[in-house]
Amino acid sequence: AVPFLDLALFQADRTDPLTDPSRTTLADSRSYPVYVEEGEGLVALTIRFSLPFSPSAQVRVPLLVGLESYFPLTLRSVSLKSALWLGTDTVRLVWSSLERGTATERHLYKLRIPGGKAGISNGLGQYFKEDHVVYLEALP
Repeated sequence: AVPFLDLALFQADRTDPLTDPSRTTLADSRSYPVYVEEGEGLVALTIRFSLPFSPSAQVRVPLLVGLESYFPLTLRSVSLKSALWLGTDTVRLVWSSLERGTATERHLYKLRIPGGKAGISNGLGQYFKEDHVVYLEALP
């Protein structure tokens, strides 16, 4: 049997790692507090996978991992600013245009790492069994 890919580490800059990142399926989704840099509204995430990726598969990962505005509906769209592989199993993704929450309003963004055979594959035959979803809460 071929093992499935999983998340070994999920961490935003200036924030503790997500505990048990492998339990981030849609059914188990939860919010994860992130610090948003002023100015461009940057958030940087480091994701370490359970298995290495081939060079050709590394090119596809930033194109497939999605971050979108979730709540409130008035949040502007975000965009991927950069992607850097720190090793064969670890990628650092930086998004821009996120907006900090306020004392009276939570700002949530939905991060989706697609699973299944059509989702992220490491180029060596392994893929995620199902989608991983994390709701990022932009701290005030």
